[in-house]
Amino acid sequence: MKNVNFLLFLFAFFFLNSCSSLMKGMLQNDPDFEKNADKYLISHPVGIHPSSKALIKIPSKPPIFIIEDGRTNDIYEMKVKWLKDTKKDGYIDKLNMKKGDVAKERDFNAHKIFISNPIDDKNYEIIGTTATFRSLKKLSGKSTVGTSTMSYPIKFSIFEQGKDVGKIIVYGPSFPPQPQKIDVSIHDRLVSIKYQVIFSKSKFAFEFENELIAFFDIKPAKFITTKMKVNAYIKSGLTKDFIADIFTLYIIADIMIGVQKIPHI
Repeated sequence: MKNVNFLLFLFAFFFLNSCSSLMKGMLQNDPDFEKNADKYLISHPVGIHPSSKALIKIPSKPPIFIIEDGRTNDIYEMKVKWLKDTKKDGYIDKLNMKKGDVAKERDFNAHKIFISNPIDDKNYEIIGTTATFRSLKKLSGKSTVGTSTMSYPIKFSIFEQGKDVGKIIVYGPSFPPQPQKIDVSIHDRLVSIKYQVIFSKSKFAFEFENELIAFFDIKPAKFITTKMKVNAYIKSGLTKDFIADIFTLYIIADIMIGVQKIPHI
């Protein structure tokens, strides 16, 4: 048992160190980025997705991302609404499965997401489809073994007042602690987003033309909470519309994490 505990300790130690090194790697080309960047504070609910408590408790009130500009103390409220329609191909009936039976099903989820950004007074409609594949095998008695996988890459389109203004590509998750990558083109700018989740905390890096333009550090507002607190660092000197796009991109990236969550079989 001591050997097992020691191995677990070593795994956690190297995992956390590799995560820390990776974050340092994102800032290695500009070690003073955080010090020189414009700073913003964001708060928003945990888990912005259709099954989240934020939407179940108050379905008439969309989740809100509250952004405070550290320079001017201006406060912006970005509202989000997310609709999901699921169609199934196949059916898994766990109660009536017998030993040796194998059941399979596919979920096709059509997503429609609305984002309101008051910084540039623009409203977005984001549309895309995800496919989830499930397989369950009955071993014996109550014992079963199952797998759930999602089809990658995931592709969404961004519309502004009916006009196609961008695309989203979500690449498959990497083995931790490597970050997952999301490419978003919006208003003729291609921004590469890398995000990494470490326990209840996460970090987002935004790169444009191979240069770091924003870095977001996200953690729970309290030990037990339904709110997340975000320290956002954005490269100084960017235009107002580019800054507005970065906040829209953060919400998109946060939602894409929820898009990938697969319910248990």
